[in-house]
Amino acid sequence: MGTAESTGLTEHSQPNPDRPVGRNRLAIGNWTWPFRALVVAAVLVAVGAVLSFYWFISPSDTVPERSDAVIVLLGGDGERLERAIDLMDADAAPTLVLSIDDWPWREWRAVMPYCLEAQEFEVICVTPDPLDTRGEAQTISNLANEQGWDRLVVVTSDYHVHRAEIHFDRCTDATVTMAPADTQFSVRRLAQEWAATIGAELPSRSC
Repeated sequence: MGTAESTGLTEHSQPNPDRPVGRNRLAIGNWTWPFRALVVAAVLVAVGAVLSFYWFISPSDTVPERSDAVIVLLGGDGERLERAIDLMDADAAPTLVLSIDDWPWREWRAVMPYCLEAQEFEVICVTPDPLDTRGEAQTISNLANEQGWDRLVVVTSDYHVHRAEIHFDRCTDATVTMAPADTQFSVRRLAQEWAATIGAELPSRSC
């Protein structure tokens, strides 16, 4: 009897050579990380696509009926000025503010007549310092304080709306509404704007 009990214990304690111990667990382990990485990548792509659409391709366009001034940011291919003039024709504000450079640029010939010739509405032309979106937000903020403006409509290209809004939210206490000007979609421009937006988010939240 003692021998039988010893033999039974030995039989149960030895692994079955026909059973692939740990093989299924190992196979699942080999697929876990690639699968998780694929899921994470898919989620990031989906989130990036959604943000790209709402930030750079089709941002919100809810311009109020009346504001203190319509601001046109420097740059673009003429679409910004065109959108701003449409707003001024619709009596969106009594004052048009044009951000201009010191030297001829693409829109220079179209913009400068508004700075040099009398218009049906007030026109103020300013040169930001520094000559970038952050400098424009700082310059317009100072001008708004001087003029006592509380409501601003800022016109810029659709792909530039989100980054410009970041800077204006930091720099002014006035209520700012972004007015996107439509442009043709460009993958290269989208990539550039993503990089610029990330750069705008990295510094401190101060103006």
